[in-house]
Amino acid sequence: MTARDDDGSIRHNSRAVTLPRRWLQRCLDEATATSSLPASTQSSSSSLLTSSSTRTPTQARRLALAMLAARGLAFGAPLLRGEQQLSRDVVDLEPVVRLLAVVADVVATASVAMGLSSSSTRASLAAAVAVVYGDDDGEDARLLALRGPSTTSREERALSSLEREIARRRYLVGNPLLGLTLHRAFVATDARALVTVAVDVAAGLVATDAFVQRVQKRLADERLAVTAAVAGLSEWREAIDVDVVRQASTWQVEHLGLSKDQTVRLLEVVKRPPDLSRLLTLVPADARGRVFLQTALAAVVDGRVSADELGHLSALGDVLGLAKKTQARTRHRVADFVRRHADAFNPLADAAGFAAVDPPLAVRVARVVVDNADALWTEIRETGDLGVLLARRASGARLSDDEQRRMREQLIDVVKAVPALAMFALPGGFVLLPLLLKVLPFDLRTSAFQTHDDFHAFARDDKDSLTPRDRSEREDRLLSSSTSTRWRP
Repeated sequence: MTARDDDGSIRHNSRAVTLPRRWLQRCLDEATATSSLPASTQSSSSSLLTSSSTRTPTQARRLALAMLAARGLAFGAPLLRGEQQLSRDVVDLEPVVRLLAVVADVVATASVAMGLSSSSTRASLAAAVAVVYGDDDGEDARLLALRGPSTTSREERALSSLEREIARRRYLVGNPLLGLTLHRAFVATDARALVTVAVDVAAGLVATDAFVQRVQKRLADERLAVTAAVAGLSEWREAIDVDVVRQASTWQVEHLGLSKDQTVRLLEVVKRPPDLSRLLTLVPADARGRVFLQTALAAVVDGRVSADELGHLSALGDVLGLAKKTQARTRHRVADFVRRHADAFNPLADAAGFAAVDPPLAVRVARVVVDNADALWTEIRETGDLGVLLARRASGARLSDDEQRRMREQLIDVVKAVPALAMFALPGGFVLLPLLLKVLPFDLRTSAFQTHDDFHAFARDDKDSLTPRDRSEREDRLLSSSTSTRWRP
């Protein structure tokens, strides 16, 4: 688990993460250095924001919530503006610094709508960070919300305490490819809380003990609901051994950096996912749409959406009381956002923190497979009928004993040609074949096995990333526009 060293650094097992001095204070100052709103942000925001009138706190909050999706916060993938740049000395903290930078933009938009200054934006954001990540007594939040022209020693101590607490939240650093895809869901939950609390504080709300406790309880309840929903989805993962999934899931939950009580509750629903009727009792009434969205996102970002996963999503939406049109619209929003921002959803792109906490073999294999995908694909295509056998296995078809033997022998030949994959050739390594089928960044299946519901999140190009119907539509558009202008995807 996580421990603090005497020098103030955070230790995750054998690796210490050294925190840059006053990184949170600098992040807050830089993020809210100006209250001027970029033109691009104005145009993409709601019509609530105008230069001729000051909006009420209720309208400002509505504006801020409307921006969550546009800035990627609703999907747990904060999108920086083109001119925004992060400090270079916060490598281990890059995900949370990115989150705070985008949240600050949204809060600044709402503050401008209310006619407030940048200093008010900074103070309200600092208070929101204290409410979401700090102790439940509210003292730090009240202190930071009253920041004057100069920083006091008490505020410095409060910020230092928050720095250490935020650095413990390893779900802000990445997520394993197998197991629970909680990273995006938890970032989205935190982002919504940060934005709404900051806008409320800017509008004059005082962070009392009761308010802080209420916010943190809502956060804990929503985390539990999302974890239970995604754990239920994981039971339906295509061609992956349930025990491997649960091992990776348990490991991730144990290293989220949450309190002991929250960790115990999350582990309970991971080890024994609740049925849908019990799950309904865990989902806060105002969070049902968000829980469905995050479960749909988890179905997409782990590779492909199988028929079983779609069935589970549909049943979940029905239990939550969501209309079929709402479910379809949410799934479309998720798939569209992931397609447009595929790089942000590579589960290994920002997973540096997981290397520090001794992940299980399945997660290490996932990283190796993706890192060596090109060489692996070349070997598969050149090795007998391995590609056909893997395609049939990936589609859920049952192989004969002879086909299983041939696939195993040919796979061992392939991994011998790619030294980094030697672990597959070890005794017991073949049980990780389902992982290989899931993480390859292309679709092994022939068109006969593909369906119109598939969306392969980690494909290398348009041919692999879209369903046959989507590919046909794009080819038609390309053909019709080729005589007049060059088509751009």
